[in-house]
Amino acid sequence: MILTGQFASREDLRRFQTEARLAANLRHANIVAIHDVGEHDEQAYFSMQYIEGQSLAELVCDGAIDPQRAARYMASIADAVHYAHEKSTLHRDLKPANILLDSDDQPHITDFGLARQIQTDQQLTATGAILGTPSYMSPEQALGKSERIDRTTDVYALGATLYHLLTGRPPLQGDSPLDTLRLATNDRPTSPRQINEQVPRDLENICLKCLEKESSARYATARELADDLRRFLHGEPVHARPIRLLARGLRWSRQHPWRVLVTLFMLCVLAWAVDGYLEAAHLDYLDDLEIPYVVEPVNGRLTTTLGDNVTIIYEGVEDVDLMGTSSGSFTGRGGLNANVVMKGRAVSGQGTNGLPGISRLTVNGHTVQLFDHGRKLLIDSPRSGGSNYNPGYMHQHLTFTVAPDGSHSLRRQTLP
Repeated sequence: MILTGQFASREDLRRFQTEARLAANLRHANIVAIHDVGEHDEQAYFSMQYIEGQSLAELVCDGAIDPQRAARYMASIADAVHYAHEKSTLHRDLKPANILLDSDDQPHITDFGLARQIQTDQQLTATGAILGTPSYMSPEQALGKSERIDRTTDVYALGATLYHLLTGRPPLQGDSPLDTLRLATNDRPTSPRQINEQVPRDLENICLKCLEKESSARYATARELADDLRRFLHGEPVHARPIRLLARGLRWSRQHPWRVLVTLFMLCVLAWAVDGYLEAAHLDYLDDLEIPYVVEPVNGRLTTTLGDNVTIIYEGVEDVDLMGTSSGSFTGRGGLNANVVMKGRAVSGQGTNGLPGISRLTVNGHTVQLFDHGRKLLIDSPRSGGSNYNPGYMHQHLTFTVAPDGSHSLRRQTLP
């Protein structure tokens, strides 16, 4: 009987009559049958099938049940929900308390008080009104988006019920109904296996697919859910797959755009700070950098050694006057040997390493020039054109032999 009796509002009475009318049209082995609808002493009533047993809520009050048993219950319940959907009826309040077990351990759906017909102009719930049980509500229900409530809304509730059977608690539960509604719209449930390690991974994937925030990512129908549950029970591959990390990240980003923007801003600031630190560290390194140059004429050859990585041999050069036959920047003058060092980050006009030390050396029209603080070498030959080299690349020693006409050849040796 209607609980408020003769004091029932018109809305209460309409919902009571709707439950009776919709449930009376459903004839399924796993749906509690309606036998009679009427009124006695100005009080509405309907009589229904008596189920001698307990509800799923009472069954799990002491904790989770066996995963195989839970899957068996939910496969039967999903079949019944699909039947109701085919009869144009959405339940909208599926939960363990509304599923009764009979003496044969078979589940039965009851309480169609919040049910409504699919594709009907009759709206028992205005947009913005929130009806149902918060812990088992889909996001669209929690937001009061009645125009978005469809078959997948009941699929979500089936997943929430399965989650409760597997873990002993609802998927989302706050300190108050309002907190729970907020969780339903924003948060994702903890993985069932983190709560109960006995839950098989395939069954967990089935459960979490039902609980997707986006309705398009859930099972399209309760029949699809029932089929996947039976694949699990028969040891066959299920269609539900775990959500990849990238997909999960994209979905989270769509749900929390402002958090994404703040995170990106903080990452940019961090990258700028790290780049500044590395640049400062690099400049400190350059302050201590020393690249020795040894220029030595021997037997008609002018040999220039740049650190440990580069040797340049000029052939056909006799009676060398370092300041006459060649041009460049030196710390010393003339003599058979000129040992010079480029130190620190003293840089002249065009980004080349300048004084103290050698920045450029030209012999017979062949120019050697260091760039990027000694890390890059430019060889400019009248015959061969310009070439860039990295003296330290792959720990190689580069030997350039320069012919009298200005052309050069290159030999690479791996350093020990």
